[in-house]
Amino acid sequence: MSDRDGSSSTLFVVLVVGVLAVTGYLAWRVYQTPRHPDEAGEVATKMTDVTVVAGGGDASACQQLRNFTSEDALDEALARCTVVAGRAAAANGGGWLGIRDLRVTDTDLDRSSGSVTVSGTLITPGPPLPTTFRWPVTFVDGHWYIDGGADVDVG
Repeated sequence: MSDRDGSSSTLFVVLVVGVLAVTGYLAWRVYQTPRHPDEAGEVATKMTDVTVVAGGGDASACQQLRNFTSEDALDEALARCTVVAGRAAAANGGGWLGIRDLRVTDTDLDRSSGSVTVSGTLITPGPPLPTTFRWPVTFVDGHWYIDGGADVDVG
């Protein structure tokens, strides 16, 4: 009888360990699920629009950065945006660059960081060009923010 009792308790222990392992894995997956992934896409889309419009010489677009830039990085981002817009306006005049049909085409997010890819059509004085911006994003204090410059693919 002791052989049977030993195999029953071994089977029970293996079963309990298996259930705990699966439960732990599922709990970790739920914990790592991105929070508010739609907001990350919205922030990346707005940042793409601001970047292109400011690059076309319209410094007024830079004020939109207040809506989706962290307080720590806001002053530097506004200054950099205004300088870029001013240089573009001086070199080419205002409004020579635009973008349309912006849409989120890929998100790679975990709980607190990741990237969002936004695609659209770049409007230039020449032919329109397909364009993709891949933005790094970070989740801070309940909101997604851009966390650096984009990888840009034009054409």
